[in-house]
Amino acid sequence: MKRPIHLYIFVALSTIATVLRIHGTFLSRFDETSYRALFDGAQIEGVDTLVAMAQASADFTSNSINKGLVILQLVLLLVTIFFLFKKANERASYAYIAYLFSTLIYFTYSYIGSLQIAKQFQTTDIYEATKSGSLINYGFNIVLFVIYFGVTAFFLFKKPKETPS
Repeated sequence: MKRPIHLYIFVALSTIATVLRIHGTFLSRFDETSYRALFDGAQIEGVDTLVAMAQASADFTSNSINKGLVILQLVLLLVTIFFLFKKANERASYAYIAYLFSTLIYFTYSYIGSLQIAKQFQTTDIYEATKSGSLINYGFNIVLFVIYFGVTAFFLFKKPKETPS
């Protein structure tokens, strides 16, 4: 099997995304005063509602299910990297496909969670804006999943061309 250059690129991009998810899930903390200053500076009405929504979103991001999914993604990505270093390209592809499905679960859970958070705050404008933003973000992540999965599966399952004898 030839060197899977696409897999190296995808793993590098996925590593960056996973590091950002780790930072957002485990290391970032909610600071109410900075959010209040941000919203007060923009002179937005309903600052208390927006701060409460931001607090609920931060709590959701750092809940145990999200932490578990991020850890699972990290482990699957490390397994993929391990197999790439061992030159076990087929196993690396399978591990990366498992990583991709874990990201799909993560993004689906995040989308459903963001809708539930927005429903708690019954301001119609905020709910519609959150719903639209969440749907656009989820759609973008689905498109990335399809591209990454399609390319990885194509190179994994394509039949090698026969050489003439």
